[in-house]
Order: sequence, then C-alpha cells, then structure tokens
Amino acid sequence: MLRQVEEAKIVAQQAQRGEVGRIDIGFMTTAVCSGVLQKSLADFRRANPAIEINMRKLVPMDQIRAIMRKDLDAGFTRSPHKYPAGLEGFEVYRQSMVLALPARHPLARRKTINPAALKDEMFINTGPAHDVGFWGHTEAVAGVGHFTPRVVKRDDDFMTVLTYVSMGYGIGVIPQTMTRMNIPNVVFREIATNAVPKSGIAFVYRRNDSSPQTDLLIKHMRIHALRR
Repeated sequence: MLRQVEEAKIVAQQAQRGEVGRIDIGFMTTAVCSGVLQKSLADFRRANPAIEINMRKLVPMDQIRAIMRKDLDAGFTRSPHKYPAGLEGFEVYRQSMVLALPARHPLARRKTINPAALKDEMFINTGPAHDVGFWGHTEAVAGVGHFTPRVVKRDDDFMTVLTYVSMGYGIGVIPQTMTRMNIPNVVFREIATNAVPKSGIAFVYRRNDSSPQTDLLIKHMRIHALRR
C-alpha cells in the first residue's frame, strides 16, 4: 500500500512538471519532407517518453485556427508575416523555393529559369491569408521578374499544388524539399536569380496559455530556433 502511494505521488509530481500527459501537434507536408519535424520530436520523445504525442496534418491556416481554438497545442506551419493575437512562434527551418513544371512544358528544357521568362505563364498558388499574411511564394517570384502572375488554381497543400501541375494546369512555386516527391509528369527547376525567395517553417503555439507538457516542448524547440 505504501509503495502504491509513493508511486502515485511520483506520477503526480511528473504530471505537474509536464513530464506525463499528451500534446496534440499540427504539421504540414514540408515539415516532414525537410526532416525538421522528425528530428526535433524524436529528441523530445526520447527525453520525455511518458508524454503522448498526437499528430494531425493540416494546411497552415487550419493549423492556426485549431491552435487558437485549443484543438491543437502547437504546430509546424508556414512562417507568417505576423501572428494573430494570442499566438506566437519562431522559425525552425528555412529553404529556397523552386519551380514545379509539367514535364512537357517548353521551359522544362532549361536547367534554370529566369523569373522574367515566366511572365506569360499560368500559376497554381497557395490560398490568400491576409489576416495572417503568409509569404506569397508566387508573388515573390513574379516580383523578381517584374510581372503580375496569372493564378488559375489555389490550394494551401503543396501536394495538391503538385497534383495540379502534373495535370498541366500551370507552374507551381514550391519549397525545395518537395522535390523529393516523385510525382509523374512533374519536373523541378531552380530559379535563376540572386534573390531566390525563401520559405520558412515556424513552430507556433498559444501565448501564456499552454499546458505544462507544451511548455516543455516549447523550451525544447527553442534549441532548434533559427537566428535571423
């Protein structure tokens, strides 16, 4: 009986410190392809084996909303210009953007593509999110090439963007790690400019409203934060 009481006391102390419990985390495809999610969470799991981690794949705005509603504790999402009230975060990964083209597209014969050569092309773009201000990858390339992009399809999931590219709808501007995906009828080309747009992955969470378990994860993730 005394032993059971002592064990219960230890478990209660662990729970208070956040060493026992559950964390619900959102993620997007690029966080997996980059390896940043696996590496950071594997280290955390080894250090905190009694914390259960549940993962949900969501596009960036859905992650933001779910964290605000407290359906998620944190998320790995696209870096925003600004965080909504009550949320904060920091970048844990940054990479260059590349072009995804239908394999038979005339520009696919080039090894690299100058942004100015894209002025008459059609694009598949991510959805607008003015309330958060996610970086516009297609707009960034168009800005370097001095043209206004013609967007024919929008989707926040880069796998869906690549699917539209494979069907011949247009060109996608995607993070470099997505080139690891073997999608039929899609080729990837680098952007020929010294000002190649970058894409960031941020770790996002609620400000001053997280569980002890999430506090432990936030502290752990700060080790992986990028310096600006």
